[in-house]
Amino acid sequence: MNGTLNLLQTLPRIVYVIVHGAENSDFVEPLRDKCGYIIFIENQLKNEQCCGVINSNYFTINTKLFTESLKYNSCLNKKISIDKDGQIKNCPSMKQSFGNISDTTLEECLNLKDFKKYWDINKDQIEVCKDCEFRYICTDCRAYKENPDNDYSKPLKCGYDPYTNVWKEWSTNPLKQNAIEFYGLNDLVNEKD
Repeated sequence: MNGTLNLLQTLPRIVYVIVHGAENSDFVEPLRDKCGYIIFIENQLKNEQCCGVINSNYFTINTKLFTESLKYNSCLNKKISIDKDGQIKNCPSMKQSFGNISDTTLEECLNLKDFKKYWDINKDQIEVCKDCEFRYICTDCRAYKENPDNDYSKPLKCGYDPYTNVWKEWSTNPLKQNAIEFYGLNDLVNEKD
């Protein structure tokens, strides 16, 4: 934890750091006003394919997320990521890269036309989500969608049906199998079995 604290003190613009594979889930209050949170989660994230799961355990009920979700994407708004290979992306799970951190600045990426294209896609625009009672407290995933060709398709890894109010395991839904195959998530799904 000392290394994470040092990082947050050295780079004061970092809002939060998530540490996965922790012994216990925990939340450390921010070092400064609205910046410097540390979130420990027990889940072990093996790779970027673990991202994008929609689960009621991950719902966040606070004014900031609620009001941001009214107009912006609850996961990608103002987000910039660098994957394990140094590729600059909206999210490490997304295929599209906007350059490599070794030869492209973050500012250059932010100024590219397509970099912010997902920032304004909110839950009121997404198929099925727009009818969901949880849409303003739920994070959204544009990296894994039920219909990979539709930027407004429901998140693939959501098993909730707002029309029946029932949660089911997303990975076993027969209607999602083509998208699971498209994204190469078969190994991840098979680990659950």
